[in-house]
Amino acid sequence: MLDIRTVREQPDFVESRLALRCSGDEEKIDELLRVDAERRKAETALQALNAERKKLSKEIGGMRSRGQDSLELENRVRKIGEEIARLNEDVNLVDGQQKEMLLEIPNLPHLKVPIGKDASANPVVRSWGAKPNLDSPLDHVTIETNLKLFDLERAAKLSGSGFICFTGAGARLERSFDPVHARFAHARAWLRRNEPAVFGAARMHDRNIAAAEIRSRHMRTGKLISSFSPRLRKCR
Repeated sequence: MLDIRTVREQPDFVESRLALRCSGDEEKIDELLRVDAERRKAETALQALNAERKKLSKEIGGMRSRGQDSLELENRVRKIGEEIARLNEDVNLVDGQQKEMLLEIPNLPHLKVPIGKDASANPVVRSWGAKPNLDSPLDHVTIETNLKLFDLERAAKLSGSGFICFTGAGARLERSFDPVHARFAHARAWLRRNEPAVFGAARMHDRNIAAAEIRSRHMRTGKLISSFSPRLRKCR
């Protein structure tokens, strides 16, 4: 998901990069910035009202301690509270709109990605060997499904589309890379760590739900195994 600060600070750059996708997503940036400005304006007004209510509440406490009538200030505080409740609804509404819009806008293509409308524009980096003539070629998904190396249906139920639940030999193969990762990292003095795994699209942008973290690998007897490779980051 794009960082709204990047969109806000470099709108022309974001639009120009999105235009390379030829998907029309660059046209959504103006509306996104409008919603962002509306949200920030509402949040600023909300902060000002909260500060004013706090100030008046302090004055009311002082007036009461001195035995003075504070009814007028109390009425003002009550009205401010009603305005704060209304602004909170507005902030939540535009904040939700902004999140949904950001989820619908794809990431920016890398600066080194070739420009083109389809795969035919991709340059051939290198090739080797003779290409075999296959009568009925199968894609990797079909092959691995037939070999029961993963279960995409269960993965979709757990985490949504785009995730893989490795099973049987597939899980063993995926885990077999761990020693390779460890040796690779150790040889280069890199820090090896297991990062949190995120389940479900809604949790990716919900501030109130913490990402689910896989703290240790575990196996359920007779059940499918979902495994996550450690990420490698270079120590600085």
